[in-house]
Amino acid sequence: MDADPYASMQVGVRVVRGLDWKWGHQDSGEGNVGTVVEIGRQGSPTTPDRTVVVQWDQGTRTNYRTGFQGAFDLHPPSQHHLRLLQEARAARHALEMRRVLRL
Repeated sequence: MDADPYASMQVGVRVVRGLDWKWGHQDSGEGNVGTVVEIGRQGSPTTPDRTVVVQWDQGTRTNYRTGFQGAFDLHPPSQHHLRLLQEARAARHALEMRRVLRL
């Protein structure tokens, strides 16, 4: 992990809840993945420095702390987590295809 976790935050990075998460189910529940779509910048009234905007796969889009106020709401998911997510999506797709083919 980087000495400064914020340094790895770029547009397109996939993220999950981090240690300082306090936002309930904005991500639709623990384990769900989102994508960083905007990096905060100094002087911005809506997305300040050391924050990012995340588009969650389940639909919600909002900003989170990545060093702002000393808190880290997010971190990149492990490779194992991403592999499990891919397998779950493939299984859901296969079930949907079976359902469609039965119609």
